[in-house]
Amino acid sequence: MKAQGVVLAPALVLEATRGMWQRLRDGKDPGDKKVIDYAPNEQLTGLPKYAHFEEKYRREAHHSTLTATSDHMLVKKLLNALPANLELGLQRSTSTITATDRYTGRPIGFLEGTQISHARTAVYVSKILELFFSEDTGINVFIFGAGPVVGWIVRFLAHLETLEPGKFGSVLVKSTGPSADRLVQELKADLGRLPIASTTTKDLLAEADLVVTVTGASVNRSSINSSDEALFELADLKSDAATTSLGIETYSDEYLWEVLESGTPVVDHIILVGTRGVDCLPRFFAKQGMDFLKEAGAHGVLNMFELNPGQKRDGPIHMEAVGMPILDAYVTEHVFHKLAEAQGLKVPLFKDCGF
Repeated sequence: MKAQGVVLAPALVLEATRGMWQRLRDGKDPGDKKVIDYAPNEQLTGLPKYAHFEEKYRREAHHSTLTATSDHMLVKKLLNALPANLELGLQRSTSTITATDRYTGRPIGFLEGTQISHARTAVYVSKILELFFSEDTGINVFIFGAGPVVGWIVRFLAHLETLEPGKFGSVLVKSTGPSADRLVQELKADLGRLPIASTTTKDLLAEADLVVTVTGASVNRSSINSSDEALFELADLKSDAATTSLGIETYSDEYLWEVLESGTPVVDHIILVGTRGVDCLPRFFAKQGMDFLKEAGAHGVLNMFELNPGQKRDGPIHMEAVGMPILDAYVTEHVFHKLAEAQGLKVPLFKDCGF
């Protein structure tokens, strides 16, 4: 896209999705997501050097198809998530996006959508800040993970800091190895005055106002009752801290009970989160013998798109997102219009046919 004069940046993504939240309030379909687990690659795992990949594939590898409509387009994304790729020197996940006119089916275009996929996921952090921290300054943010989505989260935070200097007091990016430090060093020149640093410990977690987790490393996708280690405990956090899960993570039962009993549980879309069933809250409900889809409302779980900015923080806040396909659709439509504009062209849409 950059070669065609369009730069994917936080401002573009926020502009693309601004009207989407109201569309969801009005009842627009958030889209559909289907996940297929990959079987281990026998040609690869049959080699002694890569025999351990079999477990990696069984636990984590999958591909997803996400389909949704924006105002004028039907967009389909194919996401391949293969953690073993990292050991082959490849990206963990890649995405491809196709778009057609939603009314006539005429093809519009094809995009390598990996960066769009990462950026639209990061937009959730901007949304939680808008909903619960709209009047705050000096916010301390603690991020678990150092992958591509975290890179985009940091870019969004830097963008917000530019718009509102002093919005953030500190941003800490945590990894168990050197990846967080590498990420911070790679991005630092483009982050303006964002007060960012890396860490390998949780020593400053207790000072965080907002905790974001994007690791996916602590959960066994194959079992809702697995004893995977939680990323943190209730006692590690401030009493009114907000947490945001953008991966398939494990949070402690004590913490999730506290959120349900005295805090604010939020998901991007109750039906999508409950149908997928692998995120923190649905897995927690299942462990307690409860059906998330049937009982989420009774336990105070809210849809993010139904909330307005300026929400009170009375107790802990927990938000988790399945990653609504409608986000891909709105960002994709905006990108295609920007690409056409940059080249002096017009996107071929039904509304332009004179009907």
